[in-house]
Amino acid sequence: MFKDNAPINYDLLAQPRSQDLPDILALNFACSVISKDAMIECKNVVGKRPYLQPIEEIEATDIDSLVDFEFAEFLYRKGL
Repeated sequence: MFKDNAPINYDLLAQPRSQDLPDILALNFACSVISKDAMIECKNVVGKRPYLQPIEEIEATDIDSLVDFEFAEFLYRKGL
């Protein structure tokens, strides 16, 4: 990842191979189960101690652009 034209999570002189990176989960906001009180208290939809459920890459397809939509449509037509 880069910000202001500089890497923020690694050293350019010691670039890690993507195969060696740790598994990191990212929120996709597809489904959040949280009480209204916890949401108000934490001011987010994650809470203090979330239980994160890993999902398959295809299930995690997010549609934020026309390219994303076309990719999702392709997956749908392929029956994936």
